[in-house]
Amino acid sequence: MQAVASNTPLRISFESGASGSCYVIHTGAANQCSCAADGTATCQGAATAERSVRFAAGDAVKLRANVRSVLFDPVKGTSTPAATLQLSTRGGAAIHQVVNILGRVRSCSPSPGLSGYKAC
Repeated sequence: MQAVASNTPLRISFESGASGSCYVIHTGAANQCSCAADGTATCQGAATAERSVRFAAGDAVKLRANVRSVLFDPVKGTSTPAATLQLSTRGGAAIHQVVNILGRVRSCSPSPGLSGYKAC
């Protein structure tokens, strides 16, 4: 919705490593913004960060994605490529956010499932 509202292509880029995981919502190419160790976004060139969120390695929630970056088109309202984001706890409970190329998101929970979510 933010890409459409601002009429600007926006990306959400994901990183994961030993210190934790993060995402950055930004303009520009996929490789132009990343997360610093403290969770702040750093961008190169003309790219600008709109928002960044960090999950430290010891946090209760861990974020993983099956893609490095997703681009949201402001004119068509589509997203490229399709992606699955996995939010999981140390106890193994998880929610998957599945984003299709039409930009629609569905939520599900793998085994063991969480109450209120369809099984993945």
